[in-house]
Amino acid sequence: MAEEMLNQEEENRKDLPENSENETPKVEPVVEEVTEEENDHDESLESDEHTETDEYALENHDLPDYQHMPVDELLSELRKLVSGAPIQKIKDHVEAIKGAILHELDDIRKEKLEQFVEEGGSEIDFEYHQPPREAFKKLYGEFKEKRRTYYKNLEKELSNNLAIKQDIVKQIKELPTSAETVNDVYNTFKGLIDRWKETGPVPKTESTELWRNYHHHVDNFYEYLRLSKELRELDFQRNLKAKEALVEEAKELAKKEVDSETFNELQKLHKKWKEVGPVDRDHRESMWEKFSEATRTIHDKRHDFFKQLRDNAAEKLSEKSKLVERIEEFKFDHLKSHNAWQNAIKTMDELRVKFKSLGRINLPENDALWERFRAANKLFNKAKNNFYKELKGQQNKNLEKKRALLAKVQELKESSAWKETSNELKRIQQEWKKIGYVPRAESDKVWTEFRAACNHFFDRLTEHNKNQDKALEGNLEKKKEILDRIANSEIAKDTQEAIESIKSHVNEWKSAGRVPRAAMKIEDEFSKAIDSLYDKLNLSKRESQLMKFKTKVMSYFESEDHYGLNKEIDALRRKLDEIKNEILQLETNVKMVSGSDDNPFVKEVKKQVSKLNEQRELFKEKLAYIREERKKAEEKNNSSEEEANNE
Repeated sequence: MAEEMLNQEEENRKDLPENSENETPKVEPVVEEVTEEENDHDESLESDEHTETDEYALENHDLPDYQHMPVDELLSELRKLVSGAPIQKIKDHVEAIKGAILHELDDIRKEKLEQFVEEGGSEIDFEYHQPPREAFKKLYGEFKEKRRTYYKNLEKELSNNLAIKQDIVKQIKELPTSAETVNDVYNTFKGLIDRWKETGPVPKTESTELWRNYHHHVDNFYEYLRLSKELRELDFQRNLKAKEALVEEAKELAKKEVDSETFNELQKLHKKWKEVGPVDRDHRESMWEKFSEATRTIHDKRHDFFKQLRDNAAEKLSEKSKLVERIEEFKFDHLKSHNAWQNAIKTMDELRVKFKSLGRINLPENDALWERFRAANKLFNKAKNNFYKELKGQQNKNLEKKRALLAKVQELKESSAWKETSNELKRIQQEWKKIGYVPRAESDKVWTEFRAACNHFFDRLTEHNKNQDKALEGNLEKKKEILDRIANSEIAKDTQEAIESIKSHVNEWKSAGRVPRAAMKIEDEFSKAIDSLYDKLNLSKRESQLMKFKTKVMSYFESEDHYGLNKEIDALRRKLDEIKNEILQLETNVKMVSGSDDNPFVKEVKKQVSKLNEQRELFKEKLAYIREERKKAEEKNNSSEEEANNE
């Protein structure tokens, strides 16, 4: 019997929980803000509910990635947790949310303070109200109050359970001295055991000693039962069946995939095993080995599972580290345009999305990486904000320039100086295009007003031209008659007489006046008709060219084709420059050749220079003719305007 008691004691020692005094206390992060003292009871109130420490507890405690959530989402998550989740299970979540919210709000406040100081304010005068901060304080205070209430009630419950179990131990201790029959005492014993199992956990500080006392007096009772072998064997058989069932449960649990609940289920099995009671000596070791083998399998699977998790976490951490390095190394000093910054923002957003997609990694290095990530993003955002702040300043300057142009157009839109106003508005439109972007909020408005003012004038001009065109239809008929007469006339044989006749046609054409804009093609027809007459005359090439040119220039003035006229002037000036350079080159070449004027090369060069000088004189005469005709046209226009003003 002594040997049996020793074996039972050995099994009981195996089932005892680990000494809670050896556990490492949990160190909570210290975050500024809401610094009210709290007497947490997590450790002191833990009890015999758990029989061993989970070495993977921290690794299995994976929190959502609160760091990447905006403040409004964090407040929503906190509200859900405080109002609906078990208060004793959310502390780590709440503290993680607390850190994320306060970091974000502090950063926002710091940016506003810097802006306030940059704008000339004094730091001592800075005030910035943050409603989200007040909402957080209220929710956090509610969490702490609920937590205090929970642990206060739990403390009472555990103390009450302790008193009940101590009384049970006392009653078991006194059973062997009872005057009742063995059967009655045994039934009382079984009732006390059932009551022990039904009673909840006790304070952790009392758990070990209580269990030792409990098992000690249970063993004493079984020793007492040696007087009734039949009851003892019956109890052993019942305990054997219970432990066989627990072994099967352990084997089934060992077949399952490991998850976050595996450890809790294993602990429940251990607790049940301890509460079953002893079996006969022949089955004692074998049953324990079967149960231990199944639980070892579960522990091994959990070890492999969390090793894989650690390996995966390390890989993710390495990937996050590389992304942070890319973000830190991102160069943005060279970004000087809106498009360049937009491309940079797109690239940074892609890096951020990749970083956030990896989620929170349950390794100490993760928090350091997150701080580096935040710091790098802050630098980028600051540079971006500075650029767009300067850009906005430039856009405001552009807006003022465009408003000034708009004011000019508003002044001119009712003008009846059609030609001058039309040219001025075209110039203003070109200047408008060169100014650049303005703030988006004002862009459409100022452009709509500008376009409306321009359109107002040009609509009036179009109506004015339509009225003028009606008045010019008679001139068109006259010019058609002139063209018909030219086509049906014969050129005089006498050259001088023919020239006078052609000049007569030209003067008559000029006297006929302008034609409607839609009929301007008739001017080209007239030029071709006159050129055809000149071709029939026995004139020198120079005279013919000059006559045709004058007719062409006249058509420019008649059709008010200022673009064509300016183009003609530019062409003449360009040819004069080319001739000048060519003459200089030829004269330089002659100076480099020795010999008299009889040298064939010298003669040829002089001949070329002579021809070029003739061309130059012709081009000069053409330019002089244009200047003369332009002067006449300006005098005529000024005279017409004076008459109109007098009227």
